[in-house]
Amino acid sequence: MCGISGYINLQSQMDSIRYENLQDLKQAIAVQRHRGPDDTGVCGFCFQNQRAYPAIDPLELQSISGLNGVLGFNRLSIKDLSVAGHQPMLSDDQKILLVFNGEIYNDDFLRKELIAKGHHFKGTSDTEVILRMILEYGFETAIGQLNGMFAICAVNLHTGTISMARDRFGIKPFYYSIANNKLIFASELKTMIQFRDLKRELDLTAMHARMIFSRPGHDVLLKNVELVKPGHILHIKFDGSITEKQYFDVNNYTRLHRYKNLDEAIEAAESVLADAVSRQMVSDVKVGCQLSGGIDSTLVTYFA
Repeated sequence: MCGISGYINLQSQMDSIRYENLQDLKQAIAVQRHRGPDDTGVCGFCFQNQRAYPAIDPLELQSISGLNGVLGFNRLSIKDLSVAGHQPMLSDDQKILLVFNGEIYNDDFLRKELIAKGHHFKGTSDTEVILRMILEYGFETAIGQLNGMFAICAVNLHTGTISMARDRFGIKPFYYSIANNKLIFASELKTMIQFRDLKRELDLTAMHARMIFSRPGHDVLLKNVELVKPGHILHIKFDGSITEKQYFDVNNYTRLHRYKNLDEAIEAAESVLADAVSRQMVSDVKVGCQLSGGIDSTLVTYFA
C-alpha cells in the first residue's frame, strides 16, 4: 500500500522550515505507519543551493539552514525488498526526488526499454523505473506511459518544480492543500490534519454528499483540502503557481478493437482479465486473495 507525505514552504527561499514543522511531519509519518510498516524515510531539500538531504527522522534536518521542504514515506515492500527500493528515491545527481505509492504493472517492459537507452539500475523496484522514466522523458511523458495505480510526487531541484500525479482512475488516494504559502500532501486525511498550518474545518456540502451518496466525487470532508484528480498532473512552482493537466480521459479514449460478435468480445474480455490478474501477481512477497463470493472477486481468484 505505502504512504507518501510532504511539507513544502512556497513563501521564500530564505524562509527555512521550522522545528515544529518537522515535528508535524514526524507525526504525519507515524500516523500513516499502517500503510507501510516495512521502512520509513525522509528527504529534505533546498531549492536555492539545489541540495537534497536524505534522513530517517525529520528532526535530523533541524540544523539545515534554508530548508524549503521535506518528503516523507512509509514503505510496504512488494517489489525489491532490499534497500535499493528505499524512498524517498533520488536521482544519481540528487537533483530529482521521488515518493511513490502504488504499483506499476508494465515496469519490466519499461525497464528493458530504459536499459536499451543506456540506463543502469541499482535494484528491481518499480519506483526506480518511474524515476528513470522521468529522467529520460520528462514527468508528463513518463506518467502517460505507466500502467498501474499510483500517487506520485517528484521534486525537481533544477527547475524548482513540484510535480504530482494520480493514476487514471484514482485508485490511489492523494490529498493536498496549499495553506499559508505551504504545500502539504499525504495519502490520508488523518495525516493531513497533523500539520498545524492546515485549519481543521468541516466542509458540510461534502459531508452531506457523503452521507447521501456514499462517494461525493472529488469533494473532501475538510475545507481547503483537495484531491489530485484521477488522470491529472499538477505542476507547482516555487512561487506557488499551479498548472493542472489532464493526461487521461476515459470519455475521450480510443478503443483499439471493434468486435464482430458477442462471443468474440467475451473471449477478448477473458484474455484481458487473465493478463491483468497475471500482471498484478508480480511480487517478491506472497500474494493472497480476499474472496467475498461476488462475481468480481470470484473471477480474480479463478484467474489467480
